[in-house]
Amino acid sequence: MRFRNEMRIYFNFVTVFVLAAILSSFSLNVEAQSRGSRSVLRGSFESPKAEVETKDSLVACDSGKFDFAAGPGTVVGSGFGNSRTYSNSGTSVTVRAFSRDSGNGAWETASVGQYGGAGLGVTNRDSGEGSDPNHKVDNVGTRKDYLLLEFSQPIVVPVAYLRSITNDSDIRVWFGNGGSIPSLSDATLASFSQTANGGGNGGTGAARSATFGAAAVSANKFVIAAETLSDLDDYFKVEAIDFTCPTTPPNLIIVKRVLTIDQTDASTQSFGFTATNTNQASFSLVDGNVVGPDRVSLTVNTGATATVTEGFTPAWTLSDLSCTGTAAANVNINFLGAAVSVTPQAGETVTCTFTNVLLRASAARATISGRATLMNTRGVGGALITLQNLGTGETKSVVTNTFGYYTIPEVEVGNFYMVTISHRRYQFAESSRFIDMTDNVTGFDFTGGY
Repeated sequence: MRFRNEMRIYFNFVTVFVLAAILSSFSLNVEAQSRGSRSVLRGSFESPKAEVETKDSLVACDSGKFDFAAGPGTVVGSGFGNSRTYSNSGTSVTVRAFSRDSGNGAWETASVGQYGGAGLGVTNRDSGEGSDPNHKVDNVGTRKDYLLLEFSQPIVVPVAYLRSITNDSDIRVWFGNGGSIPSLSDATLASFSQTANGGGNGGTGAARSATFGAAAVSANKFVIAAETLSDLDDYFKVEAIDFTCPTTPPNLIIVKRVLTIDQTDASTQSFGFTATNTNQASFSLVDGNVVGPDRVSLTVNTGATATVTEGFTPAWTLSDLSCTGTAAANVNINFLGAAVSVTPQAGETVTCTFTNVLLRASAARATISGRATLMNTRGVGGALITLQNLGTGETKSVVTNTFGYYTIPEVEVGNFYMVTISHRRYQFAESSRFIDMTDNVTGFDFTGGY
C-alpha cells in the first residue's frame, strides 16, 4: 500500500509538472499571437532569434465568376443577419443583406436569400416582404435593400449580372477596402467609391448585365443596391458577378524617423538601405521633417517577399521598427538585424518605419542604458526610470519602451547618481541603484516580477 501511495504521489507530481509546462507554453504562444495581431507590427528588443521566412497565407488571385444562381453557398444563420459564402479561383466571398429605413435612415440586418436559377435577393423587415417581387433587391416601400459582398482579398468587379427584373433595374454600387464590416452605415458607404448603372424597363423576368468600366477599382468590399437616389421602382436578383485580379503591383513604403540627443525629430544624417525583390537594390533616406527625402516607395515583385535592411550608421541605433497595412502573417520583423521582410498582395500598400536615436557621448557627457524585465526575462514597458544627481539633486526621467529598454542620454560624467525604477503594476527587487559616472554605461538593468 505504501508503494502504491508513493507511486500515486509521483504520477500526480509528474502530471502537475507537465500541465504547468503546457500552460506556460500556451501563455507564451497567446502573447505572441496577440502581439502579432495588432494593426501596427513592431520590432522586438528581445533575445536574438533566427529569422524565419514568413509564408504567405493568401492564395494567389485568379480571375473568375461567382454564380449565385447555381447554389445556396455555405449558409451561416437563418433569417435576418444570415450570410452565404462562395468560393472560386482561390477567392471567397461572404454575402450579407441589410436595409435602410427610408424615413429615419436607420440601418438593420436583413435576410439574404438564394433562388435557384435567379440568384440572390433580400427580405427586409417590412411587413410586405413575404412574397414576390418584394424578396428581390428593391427600393420600393419603407426600406431600401443592400447586399454587402466581402472578399478574401482585393479583386476587381467589372460586371454584375441581374435577373428576375420587375419594372426597372437601375442600380448603385460601392467599392471599398478594410476589415470586416459588422453592419453597413452611411459613414461606411461615404468612405467607399461609388457609381451607378441604369437599366431600361426590361419587363418582368428579364435579365441584363451591368458594367462598371473605369469605376471598378481594386477592393475587398462590394455593395450593390437598387438605385437609392431617384426613380424608385427597381426590383432584381443578383445572378452572378465576374471578378478579375488587380493589375497594380504591391507597394512597399519605407519611412525614416530620427530622434536626436536634444530630443528634436529632425537631422541631416543620411541612412543607407539595401533591398531585395524590389525595383531598387539600394537607397538612402534623410529625416529632416520634409516629406520626400524621408521615404521611398518600392514596387515589390508580385508574389515575392521583399526584404529591406538598414545599414550601420555610426553614433545612431535603431529604436523602433514597425509596419502597417498588411496581415501579421505577411510581415517578419528582424529587429536585431535592422531588417523587415514583407509579402504584400497585388494592389496592396505596406508602410514600414525605421526609427533611430542618436547616442553620441561628448567629452563631458555619456549615456546610461539598460532594460527592465520580469523574472521570466519578459520586458516591462512603461516603467519610469529616474536619474538623480546626488550632488545637485537634479533629476531627469525616461520611460521604458514596449520591450523594456531605456536610454538616458546626456548624463554628465564625474558625478555620483542614483537610478530608481517604478511601475504602476510591478515591483522590483532592487528599485534603486547607484552609479559613479565615468563613461557610457550599458546593461544597467532592473529585474521585477512581483
